[in-house]
Amino acid sequence: MQVTGLSGATAIAGGYAHSLAVKFDGTAWGWGLNSSGQLGNGTNTSSSTPLQVSGVTGVTAIAAGYAHSLAAKSDGTAWGWGLNNNGQLGNGTNASSTTPVQASGLSGVTAVATQAEANHSLAVKSDGTVWAWGLNNYGQLGNGTTSGSTPNPTAVQVSGLSGVSAIAAGANHSLALKTDGTVWAWGYNATGQLGNGTTTNSSIPVQVSGLSEVTAIAAGSSHSLAVKSDGTAWAWGYNAWGQLGNGTTANSSTPVKVSGLSGMTAIAAGSSHSVALTLTGAPAAVLPAMANGAYGGYTTVTYVQNVGSAPAHVAIQYVDTAGTSVGVGDTTSGLAVNAVWTVRQDNGNSFAVGAAGSAIISSDQPVVAFVNEFAANNASDATSYTAIKTTSAGTAGTLYAPAIASGAYGGYTTGIGLVNAGTSVTDVTIRYRDVTGAILKTQILSAVPAGAYRAVYSGDSGQPTDARLVAGFAGTATISASAGGKLAAIVNEVGPGGQFSSYDAVPSGNAQLAAPVALNGGYGGYFTGMGVQNTTGTTGVVTVTYYDTAGAATVKTFQIAANGYLGIYQGYATEGPPPSDQGYTATISSTVAVAAIVNEVAPDTGGARQSTSYNTFPAGFPTVHLPLLENAGSDGWSTGLGVMNTGITATTVTLTYYDAVTGATVGTHQTQTMQPKAFWGPYQPAAGLPPGTRATAVLTTSSGGQVAVIANESNPAWFMSYDGQ
Repeated sequence: MQVTGLSGATAIAGGYAHSLAVKFDGTAWGWGLNSSGQLGNGTNTSSSTPLQVSGVTGVTAIAAGYAHSLAAKSDGTAWGWGLNNNGQLGNGTNASSTTPVQASGLSGVTAVATQAEANHSLAVKSDGTVWAWGLNNYGQLGNGTTSGSTPNPTAVQVSGLSGVSAIAAGANHSLALKTDGTVWAWGYNATGQLGNGTTTNSSIPVQVSGLSEVTAIAAGSSHSLAVKSDGTAWAWGYNAWGQLGNGTTANSSTPVKVSGLSGMTAIAAGSSHSVALTLTGAPAAVLPAMANGAYGGYTTVTYVQNVGSAPAHVAIQYVDTAGTSVGVGDTTSGLAVNAVWTVRQDNGNSFAVGAAGSAIISSDQPVVAFVNEFAANNASDATSYTAIKTTSAGTAGTLYAPAIASGAYGGYTTGIGLVNAGTSVTDVTIRYRDVTGAILKTQILSAVPAGAYRAVYSGDSGQPTDARLVAGFAGTATISASAGGKLAAIVNEVGPGGQFSSYDAVPSGNAQLAAPVALNGGYGGYFTGMGVQNTTGTTGVVTVTYYDTAGAATVKTFQIAANGYLGIYQGYATEGPPPSDQGYTATISSTVAVAAIVNEVAPDTGGARQSTSYNTFPAGFPTVHLPLLENAGSDGWSTGLGVMNTGITATTVTLTYYDAVTGATVGTHQTQTMQPKAFWGPYQPAAGLPPGTRATAVLTTSSGGQVAVIANESNPAWFMSYDGQ
């Protein structure tokens, strides 16, 4: 239930029978049991609604103990109120107080800690030292003694600790996290809660065994917890109720990995239970097809750009064909605004070697992402696809795949990577149609679990989910979930010369679409072809209008059958614009709703052929984000953009580059005034990025402007594209 009458809270804490909150204005509030004055309002009267703590402002951190409360203020002082029989308020007395009293002799305090069964208190100072006061019968003050701090209950320095960034208190033990990622513990150890492989108490800090790269800690009554930078959770100590989360009820004097958790960002402990927080509860995007050396060696790499207003915490959770999380997942903290996070799926955190699945990106800031997929040993062309957002219409009950092939066009064959993006089991029906709209095959994938991945190859590789379409098939697919279901999918296409391209399955048809790049021999021999799918049961007319750099239009008109397929090759005089070494844009207008993708083929250089695909756009955007652009980067890639003014008036477009790691601006920004439907192709190295630079980019338009953008990535072996978002 929502706490009554409390808004603007920025931090909370729970004691044995009372609760605390700090508001954004620096005031502290308390509710619950108040028999010892732990609510700090000058009375001993309990309250079922929040009451303001008297006389304390500028509060930055709080903690709640058995019957006392602590606060750190912005001026570096520490304050306490409530029970003080063991000196846990730290003010040099044993007298309880119903209002805050200042802990003696402390300055530079940045955080305080106690626990719901604890009668001792901790503080960490800005110099990284730790200080403690209160009960010390088991050495929980960490100063080399086991005597209570009475009759002089003031803070003592914990022995030998420096560089501490976080603290936590158990019932009779204490923890500290150092900036080097190690964890240290002291006090009671009968059940192994100090984590050093013994059950011997210690009145000085001992290092917790085998833990490094720790980012967060917590302490329960007699157990301890930690989160590592890889998103895994670890636990040690008392385990009678399974609070260590490792599938047993046996105590452990060394850290054990909590089972089945990945992408963890925070952790907390009750008396005898544990709680961890993952960002996967708020997915930002779905990646339908991911691989770690699967299908003969294909491996993916994910690129995530922070497009928010503050540093981002981002997690990637990997899911297999059963809908079960696999691997530890990948997490990052503090991803700078406009920076990009690059994550290889062969880094040991995702699938087993040779396996494939799906992934979910979660973040506390808006992000955009795309995926590159590389063939075994990088022996042929690579491909890219754009992450599918969960906050828009990217996932849907029905998806359209405008270009499906089985040995067509001289040997092109497709595969669908799909994921059940819903919350319950669904049946998936795939209907394959030819150019006339006739259904040639219906394929049913029964009882696909929530979150589960399926790979559907259009040919016959011997797998149960193969579509086994007739040789030479060229057409479309309509992919539907049973009632209430949601799907996300991408389509991979492999060609006879090693070509490899990908596009996102389309969630809905549209009567107007924009294609930022259309080519008929452009830039030394590049050609495009469009795959158009009628998403309705009505015959229609499709009009493709090509615009050159001067704005001159070439119009081509086509008939499309109900539910039919239309392949439009820009290299044919009857279907495309005049031959040109420059690029065109194109609009696709139709009397019926259609879905469309664009394939682009590179010139034949005598080696492996290269191709790429991109999705057309129902509309442009006033601001577009691009997670990765390069000028002869460390991997040899250089990138180029295809920018189309999708509006009806001229607009000024500004292209700004940001360092991939720091998010700081880099390179020379580009500005272009674009007429309606005009094309702009800022290609590196002439487009402002210094050699060797990896960057992200943001395109902005003048008032009322909208653009659609694709990014091409290329080097001598690979040619890939993803959509600006």
